[in-house]
Amino acid sequence: MKVQVLMSTYNGERYLEPQLKSLFNQKDVDVCVLVRDDGSTDATIDILHAWSLSHDLTYYQGENLKPARSFMHLISQAGEADYYAFCDQDDVWDDDKLMMAINALKDHKEPALYMSATKIVDENLHYIETKPVNTYHTLENAMIKNEATGCTQVFNDALLKVMQRYTPSFIKMHDSWITRVTYAIGGFVYIDDHAYINYRQHGDNVLGYKEPKLKKLLGQLKEAFGDHVRIRQNIALELLQGYSDLITPEAMPLIKAFSDYPTNKASKRYLLHDPLLKTPYSNINKRIRLAIRLNKF
Repeated sequence: MKVQVLMSTYNGERYLEPQLKSLFNQKDVDVCVLVRDDGSTDATIDILHAWSLSHDLTYYQGENLKPARSFMHLISQAGEADYYAFCDQDDVWDDDKLMMAINALKDHKEPALYMSATKIVDENLHYIETKPVNTYHTLENAMIKNEATGCTQVFNDALLKVMQRYTPSFIKMHDSWITRVTYAIGGFVYIDDHAYINYRQHGDNVLGYKEPKLKKLLGQLKEAFGDHVRIRQNIALELLQGYSDLITPEAMPLIKAFSDYPTNKASKRYLLHDPLLKTPYSNINKRIRLAIRLNKF
């Protein structure tokens, strides 16, 4: 099986080589790596060039787009393979990471997505804890909050072709977008409770695993009630724009409700009474309902 690993780099010289080594040490799989550099100013390009001379690694440079759009550009440039995997520049993969994902997806010809738990480690790869994928495995839950960790995601060629059809103008993160698309079109989603990736935490992380509690709380309140673009409405509008012909009959009512709830009372009622639009936490569920009523969700 051939897997193309899609990696976005940005000033990654410190940890890049151990990650590249772990990619090319994957067992029982033909690995090729496509890298888009997001405007590095350190030695990242030199490292990529050196590895490209001795391994199946191709890289190209571009302007600084930030992670979500950089990975979406990688999707648009992906070559022929059986499977594709998102990859961060500073983690280290177990040697069976890709084969475990392939084993979970191999019987599915329809668009299929795999994601797994992560082993949280410090900058020296010392184990901290294992972070599961906390989700109800529904489109509703995917619309509430992104529970996916992109560096664990592996998907088949059928899903790549779907993703290449449309690049959204509004996007929060690439991993949440591919997850929502897969649920919306009725694709197969596999959640692995085991972890095969060392998710390195360090001071240079673009996105860290933990934030101070106060900062996290303020961020949640701002997202829920701040004067800003309605995130989920825009996600729904993008789904309709790109995939209206593929969205399943089961998913369409929810997506349409999100797309016009600020001006459509029936849609607002639909969202307020959807039993699946919830989290395990009652206080968060109350905030969700309040945000919907205030047209801020």
